[in-house]
Amino acid sequence: MVKEDWKTAAVKRGLIDEIERLLKTQTVRNEGITNVSQFVDLALRDKIATVRKKRFEHVNMYEDHVKILDNNIGKDGRIISVYFNNEWPWCEYCEEDVCVHIQYAWEIPEVRDILKGRNIKPPPSRLP
Repeated sequence: MVKEDWKTAAVKRGLIDEIERLLKTQTVRNEGITNVSQFVDLALRDKIATVRKKRFEHVNMYEDHVKILDNNIGKDGRIISVYFNNEWPWCEYCEEDVCVHIQYAWEIPEVRDILKGRNIKPPPSRLP
């Protein structure tokens, strides 16, 4: 690899010590990891993959709706608005009153607390 392809990052000494201990284990050796750089590179790639797999992200909350990023729609995801301006929620994307976006919105603690305070009941789950 060309040196220009690499950047350095500071890692706490205690963490490096732990990685060096793990490098001596059979489990890590079986994975073909032989040095700290390989271990850190693999760990970071795993973390990036985990973050990318996250389907929903709470973007913002307004008086009458919540914005949710659905990473499964399109190349870069799509922001969906879920409206709560009456006793039934409405998803502008699905054009439904019960969908995965509404279910996710109810899982956001701040949203759930506000909706319960307005006496809006959670939608019946028709999802598998």
